[in-house]
Formats: sequence, structure tokens, C-alpha cells
Amino acid sequence: MTTAHNSSEEENRYFNDPESGAEMARLIDQDRLITRGMGGLLPERDGKLAGIRRILDIGCGPGGWALEIAFASPDIEVVGFDISRTMIDYASALARVRKIKNVSFHVMDAQQPLNFPDDAFDLVNARFLAFLGPSVWPKLMQECKRITKAGGTIRLTESEWAMTNSSSHEQVYGMFYRAMKQVGQSYSPDGRIYDITPMLGGFLRGIGCRALGHKGKRQNSEENLAERSSVGYADEKSLPDEECFMNCPHCASMATREQSKRTCLGYRIFRCSACQRTFNERTATLFNFLEYPTDIVLLVVLWRLRYKLSLRDLAEMFLERGWEFTHETVRDWEVRFAPLLADQLRTKRRGQASQSWYVDETYVKVHGQWCYLYRAIDRDGNLVDSMLSEKRNMDAAKRFFRQTLETIGHAPERVTTDGHDSYPRAIRETLGRDVLHRTNLYLNNLVEQDHRGIKQRYYPMRGFGNFASAAHFCRALAQQRDLFRQRLDTFKALVLRA
Repeated sequence: MTTAHNSSEEENRYFNDPESGAEMARLIDQDRLITRGMGGLLPERDGKLAGIRRILDIGCGPGGWALEIAFASPDIEVVGFDISRTMIDYASALARVRKIKNVSFHVMDAQQPLNFPDDAFDLVNARFLAFLGPSVWPKLMQECKRITKAGGTIRLTESEWAMTNSSSHEQVYGMFYRAMKQVGQSYSPDGRIYDITPMLGGFLRGIGCRALGHKGKRQNSEENLAERSSVGYADEKSLPDEECFMNCPHCASMATREQSKRTCLGYRIFRCSACQRTFNERTATLFNFLEYPTDIVLLVVLWRLRYKLSLRDLAEMFLERGWEFTHETVRDWEVRFAPLLADQLRTKRRGQASQSWYVDETYVKVHGQWCYLYRAIDRDGNLVDSMLSEKRNMDAAKRFFRQTLETIGHAPERVTTDGHDSYPRAIRETLGRDVLHRTNLYLNNLVEQDHRGIKQRYYPMRGFGNFASAAHFCRALAQQRDLFRQRLDTFKALVLRA
């Protein structure tokens, strides 16, 4: 184990505080006080850990919470990680001194993909990570979902500033909120609130947690601090159904109550007791102010991508089902919501590709000019990624491979191409020098045949009018084709097995 770093600015890995003995002592005291103030290590479970075998503590610091859990439950394996080598060395040494053998600590960055296998933990605990910023939290939540078993628990604990009736404090808070909004570090949609606590429920719902529980503990006014813990369960079987709630989209407050009445389309209406505003389930979303139900709009967009139907065909088909809109409405919905569908499907495919990729380009006509659609699939036919480019050169190849890494999360062992001059260097500089590059004439037939799907779909459209719309359509088409291809293969296997 390496020696502890000093507190110099060059070696410091913490965002706000130095990695020093004084900071370590402060974190130990803070951990003890927060645990006591919240009512215990896991107050929402009343200390019951039945069914839990592995626990992860993200940003464990000097390891206080993880060590106490491991000491109280010797049959449970506890893992903690932190970005600071100093903190990890201290936590490991303390575990040895206390002879706690069911706990381990590692140096790891929460901003990067976590080095744990899928479904590795029954409970994932994260406390006081608001400093990571709004851009990091969605990725961190996706990683937490990936490593948490179905039916497991994701537990988030953050602090918020207490409410005040002092005009001076409100003015200072307002200046701080506006400053954080300008630098992109505010969690509130309108910048009126900096605190992350109102957003915890949204983060958990965004990754598919079915049942949410909240526990708040407010300290006295002199301390001017409040803690709130949000717990998300990855499977609705874990908890009985609870009362539905939503964060206020105007002020991000959690003090909302569902009203008895509903909108004309049947969506629930809520009222915020903080800002006294009412809102519904679609407020502050892309579907707000639509005169049609969300499922109908998404079905129109899906059929537009899935089948060879013109804009007028879709309008006529839904007219027979009682929904009246024009073909231009279909065009508008495609532009607005096809990228949304593509992004959602693309996020769910992270890590779902084998170690052998097949890369090729095909031609797509945009406004009378031929453009290049870069596409990559793995040896099982699963989509890796696709990208439309106006040129076929080194920069385009590098951009495509960087996009594939962002989508899948790992580099392959082998890449098969058609031998274009830009590929060898692009593969070395983006995927790594250890990746094997193959250029056999027949090995790439797999992706060459897969081009038929995009060709057959866009031929009836007679090309695209502009590059932006073509890029959005091709990307969304590729994502939905991959989704339905996997489902059709599963259905065929079930039929053959029967």
C-alpha cells in the first residue's frame, strides 16, 4: 500500500477540502454526528438487514459508516471506495486494528465507470456527493443501477440549507443560487434552489426505482442544517405501494400533495405548498401543452420509425382510431421525440456488446448530396452505434469511435473494417493500440448485410431534406431496430423451443 499523500494542491484529489489530518478528523466527527442525527446506520430499515449480503459505500471517506455496518453485521460483506488514497489507507488501517475482516476499501473515482460487475450489491449507499455537480449525477445513478441487484436498495443522503425568515439570509441565498445557476451547478430547473435534496427522488425514479421512501431529520436552527435521506428500491416487490408524489418543477420543493381532480387527459394534478403553484405529471417536460396523451404521441413516433409509413398514412390510421391530427403534426412529433426515444434506448445499451466489432459505412442521400452513415455491430448482430457524417475521413472515424466508447463503455478486442485508410490510425488513437484491426474482404459481410435495414426504410422517403433531420432519424431508426431485433430473436427461440 502506498504512503499517504500530503495536502499540496498538486496531489489533492478532493474538490473542496484538503486531504489532511484535520480534514480526516472533521469527516470522522461529521460521520458520527450525522449517523446519530439520522437515527442510526439504516434508520429506514429499523436496523434490520435481512436478505442483504453485500453493501457498497460510495465516497466512504475515512470509512466510518462502512466500518460500523461491518462491525454490527459480521455476515455481510461491506465494500467502500473513495477518491482519496489518504482516506482509504486510514480506513484500511482502522479495519485491521479493529480486526474487522468483512470490509474492504478501494481507491476509485465516482465520476468514472465503477469497477464492479453487474448486480454485485444488495444495497448501495451514497452520502454527501452533491459537490459532484448536476452533470455527473445521472451517470452515477446509472452506474448504481447497474451494480445493484433487482430488488436491491439505492440509498442517498444529502444535506440542505434550512428555511429562514431573515431577509438578509434570503438575499445571500438568492445571490448564491444565481451564481451557481450561471456556472451550471444548480440542481433546480429555474435556479431558485441550489440544494440537491429535492432532486433525489427524481434521480431514483429516472433509473427505474419503483418504490421510494424519504426520511428527513432537521437539526436545530443554530446549526442551520437539515439532512434528508432518499431510498430507492430497484424492484416494486420490495415495498408496498406508497402515495404518489412529485417534486415541484417550479421551485423543486418536495412539499407537494396530489389533488383529487385530474386534467382532461387524465393526468394527476399536484399542488406545491412552498410556491403555491399547481402542476401535473407532464409539467416541465417535453410533453407539456400537448393536446394528446403521451402514449399516443410516442406510438405515432414509434410507428413512424418502425414501419414504412408516410406522414399522411399515420394521420389517416389514427383518424380511424378516433385521434385527429395532420401530417405536419406527425412531422413535428418526429423531430421533437425521436431523439428522446433514441437517447433512452442508447442509455440502456451501455455495456451490452461483445468484444468483436464490425464497422462499415453506407451512403445516405441528404438534400441531393451523398453522406456517410457509420455503423458498427458486434458478432451477435447487436448494434454498437451509428453516426451520420458529411465526410468520410480521419476526423469522422475518430468521432465515431469516441461515440461508440461513450455508448458501450468499453473498447473491443477486435475491430473488422473494409480497410479504409482512416481506420488504422483512428482505432489506435481512440480504442487503443491493443485492439486488433482486421481487414478481410469477407469478414465484414455481417455488417454489410445489416445495411439493408436502413436502406429499405429510407428509400420510400426519397432522401432527407437537411442533415440534422437525417442524423436524428438514422440514429433513432438504428436504436429501435436493435430493440425489436432482440425481441424478435427471443420470440423465435421461444416458438422453436415450444
